[in-house]
Amino acid sequence: MERKSSVFYRALIPASAVFFVTLCVNTALAAINLYGGVSRLSGASWSAGFMSQDKYITLESDPASVTKIEGMLCESKIGLSLGVNMDVDDNLVGEVARTSTYIGLGDTYLRYHKGTHAGRALWNAKAATGQKFPFEFQEEYIHVDAIWWLKKMFGGFMPGYVGLGYTSMALPAEVKTLKTQSDLTKQKFAAPFFEPRHTGKYYSFIFGFDTFASSMLFLDTMKEAELPGGFSIFFTASDRFGFGESRLSPEGLAAAREVNPGLEPVTDHFFGAYLENESSIGLRWRGHLGRFYVAAGAGYELMFYSITNFGGAAQKPGDLGFDSSPNMMRHGPIVRFYARW
Repeated sequence: MERKSSVFYRALIPASAVFFVTLCVNTALAAINLYGGVSRLSGASWSAGFMSQDKYITLESDPASVTKIEGMLCESKIGLSLGVNMDVDDNLVGEVARTSTYIGLGDTYLRYHKGTHAGRALWNAKAATGQKFPFEFQEEYIHVDAIWWLKKMFGGFMPGYVGLGYTSMALPAEVKTLKTQSDLTKQKFAAPFFEPRHTGKYYSFIFGFDTFASSMLFLDTMKEAELPGGFSIFFTASDRFGFGESRLSPEGLAAAREVNPGLEPVTDHFFGAYLENESSIGLRWRGHLGRFYVAAGAGYELMFYSITNFGGAAQKPGDLGFDSSPNMMRHGPIVRFYARW
C-alpha cells in the first residue's frame, strides 16, 4: 500500500507541474492580443513641385503599387506592445521599401521608421556639365518618434496620438535662384539649377489618428459612428510639422555657379520648415466570431510633404541667392484588411 502511495505521489508531481504550466500559459495567452493587417496601395500617381510651382523637374518614383504588412503583439496586464510594419513593392523580388518598428508601454510608444525613396528625375532646363538625365536616385529617409496615445482625443470617442519626432531625408530638387543689381528689394530670378541631393534634418510635432485600426485596437471605441451591419466611414491622418536645417550639396552648388556665371552662392544651408501629411478616407466593415475580429475596407489615400526654406537672399550685386521649396505628392486607391485574435 505504501509503495502504491509513493507511485501515486511521484505521478502527481509532474501532473501538477503540467497543470500549473498549462494554467500559466492559458492565463498569459488570455492577456495577449495579436493584431495583423494588410493594406494595398495600387496605381499610385506621383508629382513634384505641386506647391512651389516647379517648372523644370519631373520625378518618377518607384514603386507605383505598395503592399503594407502590419503586425503587433499587446500584453494587457503590464501594457507592453511590440510591432512592425513593412512596405513591400511590386518588383519580382518583393523588395522591402520601408520598415517601421515600435515598442510601447501603456500609452507611450517609441517608433523607428526607415525607408528608401527611389526613382528617376527629369530636367527640362539648362543642366550643368556632367549632369545626365534621366537621373537615377535612391535615397534613405528616417523618422524617430516618441508618441502618446489618447483614447478619447476627438469628440471624446475617437482615439488619436500626439508626439515629437526627428526626420532625416534627401531628394533631388529644383532650386530657383535670385540676383540683384542693388539690394534685396530689387531681387529677380536668375537661372534655376538641378540639385541632385537636397538634404534636411527636422524636429517636428506629430499628431494623427486611424479610425480603421483603432476600431480593432480599441473595440469599445467609435460604436456611435458605426452603421447597421458593421459598416462605417474610416478616416486616417498622420501629420508632422516642424523646423530644422536644409542643405545643398557641393554638386548642387557647382551646378548653380555654372548656370549663373559671375555670381557666387550666398550660402549652402537654410532654416527650413517641414510639413508632412498622409491621409485616407473610405468605407469599412467590421465583424467578429468570439475573440476573433476582422475588418475590411477600401478608399483613397493622399500623401505629401513640403519643405519651405528661409534665408539665402541676394543682398548685393554678385550674390546668387536661393528660393527652394521641394515638395512631393502621392495619391491612389487603397484597400485594407485587419484581424485581431
